Formats: sequence, structure tokens, C-alpha cells
Amino acid sequence: MRNLVISEIKAGIMIKKIAIFAIWIYLVIATIISVVDPAKRNSYGAGDRLKIFVLCLVIMTGIMIWYCLKVRCVPHLSTLFSVKELADMLDGEEFERAYIDTDTNGITGKLEVSENWVRINGYLYSKHLTGCMMGSPTKPMSVLPDVVIDAYFIDGTHSHVVPSGSLWIKEAEKDALQGLGIRSIDSFNIHAKSDKDVIRHFINTYSKVSEGRELKDFSASEFKSLREKWNRVV
Repeated sequence: MRNLVISEIKAGIMIKKIAIFAIWIYLVIATIISVVDPAKRNSYGAGDRLKIFVLCLVIMTGIMIWYCLKVRCVPHLSTLFSVKELADMLDGEEFERAYIDTDTNGITGKLEVSENWVRINGYLYSKHLTGCMMGSPTKPMSVLPDVVIDAYFIDGTHSHVVPSGSLWIKEAEKDALQGLGIRSIDSFNIHAKSDKDVIRHFINTYSKVSEGRELKDFSASEFKSLREKWNRVV
């Protein structure tokens, strides 16, 4: 659980969850006071005010359940595995800050690597289940440029996250990134013209090695062998 909490803090997700929870607590207290306090209960417009508080509380309860009770820092995999399963996968993983020195510029930003995972600005990607990854520049309102991290998982799912920070992935660094377990689309002989071509190719590859099982049906101990089979076919 420690790595999940740290990752959500680094990604800026935890502060959003705390803010939502604080608003929810405020609405709970305000609703209770509106019911219990005679001065509030008997004041002009008390009934309408109570209705508004109750409506807001119901809405915020739904938002809190939807947002706060789910892991938000593990793209795609958080929809397949429970919080406990993800915590068990990350148990014992020790992350180290990575800096790749190239002839041009190294990678800056919050890039951390463990034995089986890569953490980019707080977002976690399994080395075995992430087929490839690439970054494309955006136009942020800040001095330092962000990139959209596009991840293509081995089952053909595509996910992109806009990290809260700066990470530059340049052409000269792709080989070095692969050494950290992050492959680029160019490292595959796909000749893709669009994202759909990559996704279609990955889906076909996965269907050949998965034996009819969905990704969520595999245990963490099987991920490495699944990826090795996938690599031989892709």
C-alpha cells in the first residue's frame, strides 16, 4: 500500500481526494447543524437550505465513492485489479530516480524505476504489461513543457495521462529508455500509421498468447512469462 500512497501523492491525486473529503465533511456537519440547531432549524428559509445541503451531500457522496475509493495512479490496471491486488504487486518494489545521460539532453522530470515498474510523475506502469510508451508534446501554460504519456498495454488497451510535471522524451533517448523497460512504438516492426494500427496489432498479438484469458485473469507471477511470449510474437 505504501507505494500506491506515495504514487498518488507524487501524481497530485491525494490532495484532490483530501479536498473532496474535506468538502464532504463540511456538508455533513452543515446538514447536521441545520437539523439539530433550533436557531438554524427555525430560521427563515431553513427548509430550502436543508434541501440544498442534502442534495449537495448526496452529490459529493457519489463523487467521493467514485473518485476517492479507487486507485487513480495506475492507468488501465486499476480497472482490472483490486486495490489489494495492486498493493501486493507493488510490495517490496524499491524505486530509484533515473536520469539518462545522452549526447543531447538527459531526461528530466520525475522518472523512477523499480524491478518490475516504472513511475512517471507518480503514475505507475508495469514493465511486463505495458507494451510500449511514448510521449508527445503539448502546449502547457507553464514555462516547462509537459508531455502526454501515451501507454499501449499488451492487451491492446490505450491510455494517456497528462503528468503534473515536466518530462522530455527525445529521439536520442529511446534506446536508453528501452533499457529501463520502456519501449517506444518505433522499436516494433509494425509500420503503424495511427494509434488504431498499434492497438489492432497488440490485440491480435495478445489473442495468440493469452489462451483465451483476459489480462485480469493472470496472476502477478505469470506476468513475466506472458510478456516473454508476447515479445516473441509481436
